[in-house]
Amino acid sequence: MWDLLILLQGWATELLWSTTNLEAAGADRLYELEASGAAIPFEALLDLIKGVNQVIDGEFVGRSRAGAIVMTIRAVDSTAFDVEAVDPRVAELVESSFKQTRRFSTT
Repeated sequence: MWDLLILLQGWATELLWSTTNLEAAGADRLYELEASGAAIPFEALLDLIKGVNQVIDGEFVGRSRAGAIVMTIRAVDSTAFDVEAVDPRVAELVESSFKQTRRFSTT
């Protein structure tokens, strides 16, 4: 998760992040965030992720200051991450940075 967030920081920095359906090892502070329902700046999310041993499942949602969903990152069974973004360049960046990627159509 850390590597993915660092890769996406060019798009993710201006967003406010929340998490749902989280299952992770060493993620007490992320569980507190989820329970509060709060959205936090990207830098705070990075700080929370630093202490996480493994993200098994969960959804991380990045919203604009106006509240629109701009990016969603889903951890899937600790084996994969799904990344959805409004900007198609995000998919191109992920594909060029990770060896095992597949693009899915959302339409």
